[in-house]
Amino acid sequence: MNKQELRIQSIVKDLILQPNQTNAALAEKYNVSTMTIRRDLDYIEKHHLLDSARISISELDYESNIEEIKNSVYKERIARQALKHIESNDILILDDGTTAGTIAALLPSDIPLTVICYSYHIVSRLYNKENIKLIMAGGYYHRNTQAFESPESVEFIKKFRAKKMFVCASGVHEELGLTCADQRTAANKQAALSASLEKILVTDSSKFGMISAGYFAPLDQMDLIITDSELSPDWKQRLDQLDISYELV
Repeated sequence: MNKQELRIQSIVKDLILQPNQTNAALAEKYNVSTMTIRRDLDYIEKHHLLDSARISISELDYESNIEEIKNSVYKERIARQALKHIESNDILILDDGTTAGTIAALLPSDIPLTVICYSYHIVSRLYNKENIKLIMAGGYYHRNTQAFESPESVEFIKKFRAKKMFVCASGVHEELGLTCADQRTAANKQAALSASLEKILVTDSSKFGMISAGYFAPLDQMDLIITDSELSPDWKQRLDQLDISYELV
């Protein structure tokens, strides 16, 4: 990461802990001009970085918030690359991860799209975009992931078909596949994958080699992986061997 990206991440953390800091105080702390701080704050506001990180410290443990902030720059790069795969009139499924939330925030407002989802994180970024037909699978709300789930939501998702699904995972492992932190949401993910023609994994490189508790799909079920340029040479070789296409940003 460059100096600006690191500074922006630190500013977001500071504003979560102390929301009322002045531009002058931030400028002094980071040894930059107030104009630079204003540019950084404009960037944070434009890309919803503070909103994403502040799901609410009372609802998520602090470490989860820090993890979301830590990779926010990579997630935006991944999301912008994902947008290049979206066409007018596409039917999309957006998974319940934070990278999918970034895609939702950046979806264009000038082309018609249909979006199927099961996450407040997604709905909160799409409800006011008039060009988007929004289909929501409901159920029990889980604050730790902002996802909704129930047996009825799984059956609801199965009734639809999508051209593309943007898949999120908290763990990507060659042998143990794709995993999520909350096993309760795995059934939604599996139903959505079955309903999608093209499956695109969008996750930063820190998730590769990691394992979470909830298994939901084998790695080779993915048609494409979009991740950041920090992906290790070993993982590039593994993906080549598995004949899985990938794009690095």
